[in-house]
Amino acid sequence: MTSAGEQVYREQQPGGNGNCILTPLPAARTPRLPGTMKLVLSVAVIFIALFVMTDAAENPTAEPGLSQKLEKFKQEVQAFVNRFGEKMKAALREAYHGEFSNKTRDWFADKFQKLKEIFKTKTAPTEGKDGA
Repeated sequence: MTSAGEQVYREQQPGGNGNCILTPLPAARTPRLPGTMKLVLSVAVIFIALFVMTDAAENPTAEPGLSQKLEKFKQEVQAFVNRFGEKMKAALREAYHGEFSNKTRDWFADKFQKLKEIFKTKTAPTEGKDGA
């Protein structure tokens, strides 16, 4: 038997050439009672659970839950979309009723009217050529 910290070696003779190799033996294990580790883990889990429960009981409004965070996120997104929508409406209204758009619309209406008159005169039947 050896004292603690002392390593035990075993001799191996490879191939019979006379040289010996010393390899360490596995350390002896101390016997443990079955279920000791389970008991330690159980006690640790119980302490952690008690700590979490007492911390939650002391500070119930310290940190919002997931549903509250999602509701707040939904409200922020909805407010952003509403602000964006109002700004877009105002920009489109300004673009539609602005001076440039009115002049452009009037110019296109005049050009379209002139094209209609040109096609009307070119495609209108001429009198006296039908041979009657």
